[in-house]
Amino acid sequence: MTPGYPVDPLPIRGPWDEGYALDQHTLWSDLVGYTREGKEVFETQRSVLGEAIFVLKYRADRRPLAGIVRTFAAFVRERDWKIDLVVPVPPTTPRPWQPVELLACELATALGAESGQSGVHRIAARAPIKELRGFDEKRCELAGSFRVDADVFRGRSLLVIDDLYASGATVHVLCEALRSCGPNRLQVLVATRTRSRR
Repeated sequence: MTPGYPVDPLPIRGPWDEGYALDQHTLWSDLVGYTREGKEVFETQRSVLGEAIFVLKYRADRRPLAGIVRTFAAFVRERDWKIDLVVPVPPTTPRPWQPVELLACELATALGAESGQSGVHRIAARAPIKELRGFDEKRCELAGSFRVDADVFRGRSLLVIDDLYASGATVHVLCEALRSCGPNRLQVLVATRTRSRR
């Protein structure tokens, strides 16, 4: 069986009962030059889990998935979280398959839970979120960008998952919408966190 990855959990605060990022994403990144087009080129060292997420998401390589699932599942069991539904943060970038949705499905199976993916729908924000600066600006732009089915989440224990936590605005807005459904408990677990602070 594929082993999990080493982690260094970091608490994250928001409108949830308990939340963690399992590790930093990037340990260091140095500018090493430029392309002919003038684009910056960096040499980057990621955490072990950060590298696994990078390969899964940006190289479209599913080989790290089993280890990522085991890492998430081991942490949930260690915390003794009772989970009814695993809810992936809906993606913004179209891909042939969505890494976080795939992770949610596999993790739900590992935990004996259900996937809550069908109960959340993203409504496009007015501007690309990556182009905005800071938590408050992003949160304002994202307000109302998730439609949730209250009947799916009411009275259930939810685990919201994502691959990367930067400002935290997206998961914050999603969890506010989920809170309005009256869940029993709401936990958040993301694979990695950037070094930026909101």
